[in-house]
Amino acid sequence: MISFDKFSDIIIEKNNQFSVVQKPFGIPVQVDKSGDTSLNQLAGAYFKHDVHLSNRLDRPVGGLVLLAHKKAAAQFFLEETHADRVHKTYLALVKAEPKLGKGELIHHISKNGKTHKAIINDTVFKGSSECRLEYEHLLQMNHYQVLKIKLNTGKFHQIRSQLAHIDYPIQGDVKYGARRSNKDRSIGLFAYEMTFRHPITKEKLHFQGNIPEHNSLWRSIKKSLQPD
Repeated sequence: MISFDKFSDIIIEKNNQFSVVQKPFGIPVQVDKSGDTSLNQLAGAYFKHDVHLSNRLDRPVGGLVLLAHKKAAAQFFLEETHADRVHKTYLALVKAEPKLGKGELIHHISKNGKTHKAIINDTVFKGSSECRLEYEHLLQMNHYQVLKIKLNTGKFHQIRSQLAHIDYPIQGDVKYGARRSNKDRSIGLFAYEMTFRHPITKEKLHFQGNIPEHNSLWRSIKKSLQPD
């Protein structure tokens, strides 16, 4: 768990309108029933004012989170998200074979509140909505392949459930069919890139996360995709 004193180490960008930070795996992005300290709480303590989450990541997922420092900026990012002008890409670690190339997944999804899981199907069902993502093979490893995922909709557990639905559950994600969990309860999903407009200047901005090195798999991925 990251400490308040080390919060500065995860800041990718900081200005008076917003900050982009890299959430470590295993930290809740906001307060949940566990009572564990959340990223939002750590950010508020560090910046000495309330911050507004402009995107969310599941607890076992690491990567980029956009924090608005002002209510007007938070409202701008909300409107930009609804207008599909905030773009996010992820790195997903799945089984090596069969190798996936490049394509799009389109399914219909709903949230089961009792099990806290996504329900997903190929066709429309009661209470469902369409979910879409694009995938591209980036890297082949001995037991896994790395996919670059572009989200075209932002639904609950979307990437996790869509990949599991085509029999490619994310590494460590036992909730969606992975054979074994990771000791640190992380899963092989990392919010890698984010593109959005500045709330004042409207300039298009792009940010990339630092591929983590918390285990040998991610260290190998970093060596291949972000060499020194």
